[in-house]
Amino acid sequence: MEANENREVKDYTGVSVPTQGAGDTGCAAVLQRGKEEDIVTALLKAAEFRSDEELVTPIELKRNGKLLFTLRVRPVSDEELNYVRRQTRIMYKNPAGKKYPPIEGPIDLAKFNSRLIYVATVEEDRERVWGQRAVKERYDLVESWETVGIILTAGEKSRITDVILTISGMNEDADADEEEDEGTEKLESLEDYAKN
Repeated sequence: MEANENREVKDYTGVSVPTQGAGDTGCAAVLQRGKEEDIVTALLKAAEFRSDEELVTPIELKRNGKLLFTLRVRPVSDEELNYVRRQTRIMYKNPAGKKYPPIEGPIDLAKFNSRLIYVATVEEDRERVWGQRAVKERYDLVESWETVGIILTAGEKSRITDVILTISGMNEDADADEEEDEGTEKLESLEDYAKN
């Protein structure tokens, strides 16, 4: 028993894995919480991010100091993000003819932001804000997501999109890349200074 108590334990992203001791026949994974039910509960909780109220972020739309409305957005899944990308990619006719598939072009950023905001808006707010029949009729819009582009300015759409990507965990790598780029720029400017 003493051999088991003196084993070295290494931590790999929240999972404790004991190394093999003298009296061990194999290496058994021991989770920090210790119970299989805790893992299942945690996994089910993680899968419910679309409806988790703690992850919902309210966004107030203000203009000239006046609050126009509040919108609640939630994180999006990878599948939802890919759907938005597919819906907003510009497609070109294949020069080889109609029997060949179209050629993918760039993403239409204005449509991407509008569709992403629409998809990330919590369901109740989707109908209350973007689904207003009077707005759709006045601007001759067919789909509710098109209302986003009518109501929001380019800067507002960009800021809301940034919030959505951040709560979805997408901007964490971008922040690290920006810090790395800043360090590279400083190094390059020092090298240029040294050369002159």
